[in-house]
Amino acid sequence: MPNVFYPEKTPKIKFKISSKPSHQECIEYFLSFLKSFDEFSESTFENMIPALEYGHWKKNNHLFKTGEEHSYLNFIVSGAFVFYKEEKKSKNILGFLTECNFCSPVVGFLTKQPSEEAALCVENCYGLKISLKNFLILMKRNDFASFIQNINLKMLNYLTNRMYSFQSMDAKQRYDALLVENPEVFMRFSSQDIALFLGIEPATLSRIRKEKNKYK
Repeated sequence: MPNVFYPEKTPKIKFKISSKPSHQECIEYFLSFLKSFDEFSESTFENMIPALEYGHWKKNNHLFKTGEEHSYLNFIVSGAFVFYKEEKKSKNILGFLTECNFCSPVVGFLTKQPSEEAALCVENCYGLKISLKNFLILMKRNDFASFIQNINLKMLNYLTNRMYSFQSMDAKQRYDALLVENPEVFMRFSSQDIALFLGIEPATLSRIRKEKNKYK
């Protein structure tokens, strides 16, 4: 699945083992992603590479949990996570994160506070980790700081659109919007999590999918 915000910039790189990229392959993938942005058109990356630690997260394990401190900015190169927030009796699915996406607590990473969110691997995942210390060093680079600012603006716009969808769209319209935006979600994540993300009952999701299949 391509990056949600920049699908056209998702690197088309093949790994020696397709679902298990090495540390070096993860670095090459990440730098290829950065080079697709104008901010990095004249950049060199030698001082950035040492900050890119290798990450491997096993299926059904958490990348980070609610209530725990997590001091890394993570970049996914292979695999998939469910990003969610725990409620009193259920969980609120905030998003589905796959290749070429960042996955870290929204606020906790920068504040060193316990995370209010959690991320669960639904596949074996590989990627890169940037510690808070190294992140703050990289933010002194004008190119990297501008890049992160653009990512944050895209995230804000995404969250605004998601709020709008719940205010103005019915269940079928939200389903259709997700199908256009991220069709692979329906192949890589559970129906229950998709229903939670859309704010509908699993039975409603099943009915919508059956109705859509009638007209194929």
